Amino acid sequence: MKPSTRKFEIRFNRERNKLERKGLRMFKAMFRDVYKSMIDELLMNAPSQWEDMAEKVDGKRIQRTMEQFYIMFAPIALLAKKHIADEKADEDDMFISMFERKLMEFISTEGGVKITSIINTTKNDFQKVITSLLLEAETEGYGVDKLKRKIVQDLGNNLRGNAYARARAIAQTEMIGASNYAATVAADSSGYETRKFWSTSGLEGVRESHIEAEQYSDSVNGLKKGETFPNGLLYPGDSSGRPEEIINCRCSILHERV
Repeated sequence: MKPSTRKFEIRFNRERNKLERKGLRMFKAMFRDVYKSMIDELLMNAPSQWEDMAEKVDGKRIQRTMEQFYIMFAPIALLAKKHIADEKADEDDMFISMFERKLMEFISTEGGVKITSIINTTKNDFQKVITSLLLEAETEGYGVDKLKRKIVQDLGNNLRGNAYARARAIAQTEMIGASNYAATVAADSSGYETRKFWSTSGLEGVRESHIEAEQYSDSVNGLKKGETFPNGLLYPGDSSGRPEEIINCRCSILHERV
């Protein structure tokens, strides 16, 4: 790997880490809105109707947030393209628009599974809270007013616990996938022949398979477009990979011109 590529990695990681922090705020706000919407729905209905109401999760709100998060990585793609082409990192509206379109296409196709998973997990969380409270109410003999106070309290506790922890995991995992996909799109659109390198974060707990991917790409002086690393991924965070290869990953894909 060229020294200039290693130097570029520092800037690449700095910019994507900013987006991860922004994404965490976005996903926390998303869950607050989804939980508030569910609480409002429950309070407008009798407790006897609550059992089936977890299906009313606001899936559109979740999808919209994922789309907004992914298109934020268009400038990352432009940054990667200009590194490959050795150009100044000035803004280029035409390429920004193209990268935004590519990222939207990705999240609307391959990202659908991710969105569905978030929606289903959220439904399951709601269902567990509702079912547990109704069983508790039956045992303790709660009245309607107490039930409604308790559902607000119990869902609030679940939001601050499970949902906010999930927001952090989603922001980190999707940051890796989005940034490395954006870098891959940038390399493909650069007009140059490129080689790609896997780069681990250097943090404690890096997976053995990721260390192997980094060592392998260094040993062969980079992989060609479309070639997979020894762990079967096209890039760190590749959505086609197994969860154990993707979740909590902090690795980067780096491209350089041949």
